[in-house]
Amino acid sequence: RIPVVGVTGSQQTSLLSRLVGWLLHLSGKRTGVSCQEGLFMDQRLVDPVDSRSYDQGERLLINRALDAAVIETSAAHILDEGLAYDRCQVGIVTNMPETDATLMDKHDICTPDNMRTVIRTQMDVVLQHGVGVLNADDETIAGLAELCNGEVVFYALSPTNPVVAEHIKAGKRAVFLRDQHVVLARGDQENPLFHIDLAP
Repeated sequence: RIPVVGVTGSQQTSLLSRLVGWLLHLSGKRTGVSCQEGLFMDQRLVDPVDSRSYDQGERLLINRALDAAVIETSAAHILDEGLAYDRCQVGIVTNMPETDATLMDKHDICTPDNMRTVIRTQMDVVLQHGVGVLNADDETIAGLAELCNGEVVFYALSPTNPVVAEHIKAGKRAVFLRDQHVVLARGDQENPLFHIDLAP
């Protein structure tokens, strides 16, 4: 199967999925993206419907014209259908979704701990040589690091975030903002990636 990037959460996950797909495209990979905004193949919208379902993700995975797939999912889709992939190279979790009436009635997901058992699925499927990308500004999401078999990369708004600071001190990678620049850091090395004040 082709390499997979899985994206889970409830805040701007479609935008993030499209962005990751675009970056993979720029690296020369023919990339498919299934997200709430639709199904995209090599930057072309082929189906404008919400494509977070198992079937839409599977469409990407069996397409031999693609080199990589970015698949967005949600807590409801995980509970209703499961993930379209059993393993992924990169798993991204942006935030812990809140429970709602549908999840409560249909799946008995009533507490934050219940929701954590659902969202942790994304970390459970990261390959040993893969990467889990976690939001260090969300304490519950940062706690999922212990479940990831691969490398963990934290991101946060500030380098003073205690999770990020400790992670970098241990020689591991993290991303944060400094002086309006997105910075990738490991240990005492910092690489500014780009300024956030960019034209669309």
